[in-house]
Amino acid sequence: MSLVKGLTLLLCIVSLALAQVLVPTTEEVYGGVISWIGVIPIDSTTSRVYVATESPNTMFYADVDHSTTPPTFGSFAAVPDFDSDDNFGDGVRFFVVDPYSGYFFTNPFSQLFGASYLSGSRVQYESHGVKGLTLWNGQLYYAVADHPDTLVLHFGAIQTSSGQFVESGNSPISFYIPGIESAFDLQMFVHPVDNTLYIYQSGQPGTLVRTSTTVDSLNSRTSLMKLDLSPLSSQYFAVFGIGPDGRLFLGGERGTPPHHYKFIAYSDDQGASWDTVTTYIGGTNGRNFAFAGDSSHYYVYFGSGFSTNKGNPGTWHIIAQNGFETHPNDGCVAVDPLNNAVVYLTSDMGLAVSVDSGYTTFEINDGIEAVRVNDIEMDSSNTTGWVASKSGIRKVADYGTSAETWELFYPMGDGSPYFSIAVDPLHPDT
Repeated sequence: MSLVKGLTLLLCIVSLALAQVLVPTTEEVYGGVISWIGVIPIDSTTSRVYVATESPNTMFYADVDHSTTPPTFGSFAAVPDFDSDDNFGDGVRFFVVDPYSGYFFTNPFSQLFGASYLSGSRVQYESHGVKGLTLWNGQLYYAVADHPDTLVLHFGAIQTSSGQFVESGNSPISFYIPGIESAFDLQMFVHPVDNTLYIYQSGQPGTLVRTSTTVDSLNSRTSLMKLDLSPLSSQYFAVFGIGPDGRLFLGGERGTPPHHYKFIAYSDDQGASWDTVTTYIGGTNGRNFAFAGDSSHYYVYFGSGFSTNKGNPGTWHIIAQNGFETHPNDGCVAVDPLNNAVVYLTSDMGLAVSVDSGYTTFEINDGIEAVRVNDIEMDSSNTTGWVASKSGIRKVADYGTSAETWELFYPMGDGSPYFSIAVDPLHPDT
C-alpha cells in the first residue's frame, strides 16, 4: 500500500470516528404530556399521586409527605402493570382512584382495568365498549355504550382489602337515551347533595342526563332523565363537573386561536336554568373541573385558570400569575385531599404543583420519563434552539442566560412525536 493511500485510509477512519462521536444521542428527559392526574390519601400525612403519560411507561406514581412545610414530593416510579412492557402506550387518558383500597380504574381502548402500584395487581373486567366511569364512597359505576342511543350502566362495590370490583345484584341496567353516541366518551359524577348519578357527553351543547333514584337505590325501575341544555345550544362544551355544593358546571372555549379563551356555564337548580361566565383566561378548555373547599366556599380549577369563589364572574385568575418555574397548560388539574392548597396540574415541563392554591407553580418531574429528544437545531449564536421531541416541538430563546425562556408547540394539536427538525436561518420563527 502506498503512503498516499495509507494516509487517505487513515484520514477516512479518523473522519468516520469523529462523525460517530459527534452524532448526538437521544436522551430521556423530564417533561412531556401528562394525560391525567389522580391523588388519594394514604394516611394522615401521606398522599399518593398517580399520573398517566403519553409515553411507553404509561402510568407513574409518587408519594407526598405533608408532615413538612412545604410538603416533600417524592420521585415518580412507573406503575409495574402499566409500564413499557404492558403495551398500553398513550392509551390511558383517564382514570379514577379509590381512596379506600388504593386501586385505580381506567378504560384504555374502551376496556376496563383495575390495578394498584403493586406488580401483578392488574385485573381486566371488560373487553370493549366502556365509555365512562366514576367512583363514589367505595362504589364503582361505569357505562357501556355498544349502540347509538343505548347505555348500559354497571355498578358495584370495590373490596377494601383486595381492590376487586364486585358487581351489584341489581346491575347492570340498560337505558335508551336519544342523543347518546356510542363512539364518544362519557363523563360521570355522583351529585354530592342528592346522590344521583349524572352522565354527560360533550357536544353543542351536549347531552346531560341523571338517574331518577340515588346511586344507593339503583334498580330495574330506575330511569334516566334528560336535562334541558337548549339555552346553551350556541356553545360547544367539552367538560362537565359538579361542585361540592351541587352546582353543575360545563366548560368550553370561545374565539379563534390564538385569540381564544375559557368559557363556562353553571346551574344551581339541577339544570333548570344556566348562567354563563366568560373567564377572560386565554387558551383552550381544560380537561376537567377540580374543586378545593367545601359547599360554603370553594375554588374551581379549569385548565390554566382558577376561580376563588365557586366559578362566579369576576373571580377568575390565571394559574401561576405570581410566578412559575414551569408554565401551566390547559390539561388535567387535581387537588390534594390532605391539603386543598396543594394543586397538581399539567405544564410545559410535564407535571407542576402549586402549594399556594395556584398562585405560583414549580415542577415535580423527578422520575417521569414522558418525552424523548429526537433532534435539535440551534442558530449560529447558540442562543435560540428548537427541539423535536417525543411530544411536540420545544423552542428555547436566550439559552444559557438569565432571560432564558421555553415555549411548547403542538403542530398537530395533540401530543404527536416529532423525529427531526430543520430551521430556515433567514426565517427562524416561521
